[in-house]
Amino acid sequence: MGKYATLETKEGVGIITFSNPPVNALSSYAVAELVPCFEEAINDDAIQAIVLIGGNNTFIGGADINEFGKTSDQITDIFKILDEFDGKPIVAAIEKYALGGGLEVALCCHFRIAAISAKVGLPEVFLGLLPGGRGTQKLPRLVGVENALEFMMTGKNIPANQAKTLGLVDAISEGNLLEDALAFTKTILKTKPELKKPLSLSCEPKPDAIKAARHIASMRMRGFLAPQAIINCVEAASTKSVEEGLKVERDEFIKLVTSKECFAQIYAFFSEKQSSKIPFLSKDMLPISIKSAAVYGLGNMGNGIAMNFATAGIPVRVFEKDKESLDKGYARIKENYESTHKKGRLSKEKMDRSLSLITPCEDISELKEIDVLIEAIFEDMDLKKKLFTQFCKHSNENTLLISNTSALNIDTIASATKRPDKVCGMHFFNPANKMKVLEVVKGKASSGPTLKTVMSLAKSMKKTPVLVGNCPGFVNNRIFAHFFSQAATLIFQGAPITQVDKAIWDFGFPMGPFVLNDLTGINLSWLMAQAEAKKKPSSKETPYYQLIERLIKEERLGQRTAKGYYTYNLPDRSPIADPLVQDWVTDLAQSYQIKQQTFSDEDIVKRCLYNVINEACKCLDEGMALRGSDIDILALYGYAFPAYRGGIMYYADQIGLSSVLDDIKAFQAQLGDIWKPSAFLEKAVKDNLSLCQTVVQMT
Repeated sequence: MGKYATLETKEGVGIITFSNPPVNALSSYAVAELVPCFEEAINDDAIQAIVLIGGNNTFIGGADINEFGKTSDQITDIFKILDEFDGKPIVAAIEKYALGGGLEVALCCHFRIAAISAKVGLPEVFLGLLPGGRGTQKLPRLVGVENALEFMMTGKNIPANQAKTLGLVDAISEGNLLEDALAFTKTILKTKPELKKPLSLSCEPKPDAIKAARHIASMRMRGFLAPQAIINCVEAASTKSVEEGLKVERDEFIKLVTSKECFAQIYAFFSEKQSSKIPFLSKDMLPISIKSAAVYGLGNMGNGIAMNFATAGIPVRVFEKDKESLDKGYARIKENYESTHKKGRLSKEKMDRSLSLITPCEDISELKEIDVLIEAIFEDMDLKKKLFTQFCKHSNENTLLISNTSALNIDTIASATKRPDKVCGMHFFNPANKMKVLEVVKGKASSGPTLKTVMSLAKSMKKTPVLVGNCPGFVNNRIFAHFFSQAATLIFQGAPITQVDKAIWDFGFPMGPFVLNDLTGINLSWLMAQAEAKKKPSSKETPYYQLIERLIKEERLGQRTAKGYYTYNLPDRSPIADPLVQDWVTDLAQSYQIKQQTFSDEDIVKRCLYNVINEACKCLDEGMALRGSDIDILALYGYAFPAYRGGIMYYADQIGLSSVLDDIKAFQAQLGDIWKPSAFLEKAVKDNLSLCQTVVQMT
C-alpha cells in the first residue's frame, strides 16, 4: 500500500486509487507510486480489468504547481509507460476535474467514464505551454482536428456531457461513480470490444482547419508562442507517423518551457494566487457570512455588480433614485442576460435562476436585513456622502457599506457614517460583470473582518481581488493615467495618432490608446476633462482639453457615432485614420508653439510605459500596494497588459531597472519633473532589488 497510489481488487477488477490532496496533483513523487500499481494489476491473473480513480472525490487536478516550468522526465515518461500497459481493459473514472496532465493520464486508458458534474480540460496554453504528455497527439485522434484545436487553444474546461458528445468521454455517471465505473467495466468484459488506445486511432488531415487556426492565433493570440506550437503538434498528429508526431510535441514543449513568454505567464499564474493573501489579516480570522446584498445605482456598473451577486448565488436587492430609473436599470439587466443566453453562453435555466435572485426595490428601508450594500452612483462626493448617511440610518449596524468609486477618497465617504470600520471600496472595472479583477480599497478605519469579508466576497463572484490603499485613482487608474497622458502629449509633439496606436498594439496591447478612447467614448473623456478643469482651471488652456472639446462639438463621440479620433465602418468597427483629426492636432500644436519631433516606436513605448513604472514604484513606496506582483495583476486584467510580458513590474525587471532609471532621468531633463524618478526605483537599482518580487508594509 503506497501513500499516493493504492491497488485493491473487487470482483475481478483492480481498482487503482490515486490520492495527492488537496487536488490530486500529478507530482513527480506521487506519480512514482502509480507505475508499480499498474504493473501489479497487469501481472495479476486474478485481475481481468483495471479502473483508475482519484481519491478525495477528484480524479487528477493537473500538474503540481510547484513543478511548473520544470522539465521532469519522470512526469513526461509516465504517459509513455501507461500507454504501454495493455492486454486488459483500463477505465478512467473521472470525478470533479481531469485537467492538464490529469486528462492526459485519462487518455492513457482505453475508456473514460465521468461523473455528470465533472469537468475536463487542457489549460496549459494559459501558462505558455502545451499538453506535453502526448495529449496533442491523442486528442485529435479522438475528437478530430477542429475540436482538438479549439479545446487546446482556448484552454477552457468543458462539462462531462459536452466531453461525451465530442467523444472524449465514453459514459456518464449520475450516481456513485465507482459503482458505475465497475458496472461499465463489467459490460466491457462481457461484450469484449476491441481495445484501442487513442494513439492507435487514425487522424484525418484538415489543412483548411490548420490554416484557419494559424490565422486566429496570429490575430487574436499574437505574441503568444503556445497557440502556434499547439497547431504545429496537431498538424503533425494528422500528417505524420505517431513517432514523428510525438517528437514534434516533445520539441515544441521544450521550446516553450524554456521561453521567456512561458516564464512570464507562470509568474502571472502564481501572482494571481498570491494576490488574495493578506499578511496582516490573521488566518484564523473568518470572513463574515454574506447571505443577502443590495446595490444602489443601476447604471452600467451597478447592473454588472448586481449580476455578480447573482452569479455568486447571493440574493440582491437593487435600488435607484426613482422608479423610472429603477425600471430602466432592471430592464437592462434582463437584456444583458438574454443577450448572453442568445449567444449560447448561458443556459435558460441559469438565466432564470440569476434573475430570480435580483429584486428591484423602491423603499430604502428594505436595507434593514442586508449583509452588504454596494453603492454605484456617479462620481460625486457630496452625493455619495449623503447616500452613505442614509445607508447608515436604514441598514443594521453590521451591514458592510461599500463604495464602487474609481477615484474618490474612501475615508471621506466613511466619515458620513457612524461605523467607518464597516466601510471600504470595491472598485470594479467596466463592464463589472465581465472584468476579472477588482481593487478592494482599504480605508484608514476599515476593519480586518471587513477587508477579509470583501476579499472573500470578490472571490465568490469569481473575481481576482487586489487590496490597495486609499489614494486618488487608487493604484491601477493612478498609474495608467500616465499611460494615456503621455500618449496625448506625444501626438502634440509630432507622433501621428496612428503611429502611437500601432506602436502600443505591436507591443501587445489589444488596442492603442486612441482606438480605446473611441471604444469607451469621447464623452467620458470630456466629463473627466471637465472634472479636472474644476479642480485646476488652467487645464482648460491645454491642447488636449481643446482637442476633446472640438471632438465633442463635432459630435465625434467614438465608435457609438462611427467617428471619434478615427472613423469607423459599421458593423465591423474597423478604425480608419482620419486626416481631419490629425490636422486639428497639428493646428493645436502650432498654436501652442510645441516643438515637433520624430519618434521611433520604441520611443513611444518607453514614453507611454516608463512613467507607469515610475508611478507604480511610488505606490509601493507609499504603501498603496502590498506587492509588486499585485500591481502586475491589476495591469494584466485591468488594462490588458500583454500576459506574455508578465505585467508592468515584471516587464521592468526584464528590461533592467538601471536602464529604465537612466531613461526616466533623461525624460526628466527633457520633459520636466513629472518624470522625477521615484525614490523607491532609485533604491531598487542601488540595492539590486526586483520590483515584481517586492513586498512592502501597507499604509
